[in-house]
Amino acid sequence: MRDLLLRNKVLSSLNIADNRIGNDGLAVVSQAFGPSCVLVILNLSNNDLEGTPVMEAIQPYLRKTRNLLELNLSNNRIGDCALTRLSEIFKDNSSRLQRLSLANCELTSASMSSFFIGVRSSTHLRSLNLSHNDLSGH
Repeated sequence: MRDLLLRNKVLSSLNIADNRIGNDGLAVVSQAFGPSCVLVILNLSNNDLEGTPVMEAIQPYLRKTRNLLELNLSNNRIGDCALTRLSEIFKDNSSRLQRLSLANCELTSASMSSFFIGVRSSTHLRSLNLSHNDLSGH
């Protein structure tokens, strides 16, 4: 898949949801997220992705690209540490993401304050899905 993405200059949507690629698989796929990648939609939901390595794999692309408008990371164990890393992208307004789905990502209220500070800085984000996380603070 990495080689396909590296060679394909027109692929604008990639849906690899429900494939259980894990962090190792994401690390391989993300090698193709370079300057020539023109993805507009990236769906990585339900892939057994976990924690900070997820952001380490996709954060460089999110910072550099002006193409990616929709990212779905739902149904992965992203957690609060990774969410804090994601908020950094919004704080410096380097991402053009318009839709972000983080449903059922094991997020808690602990990371929401810094995340929303970052999101408030974004001039592009229009849709945010945080459903099925424990944001109650209890």
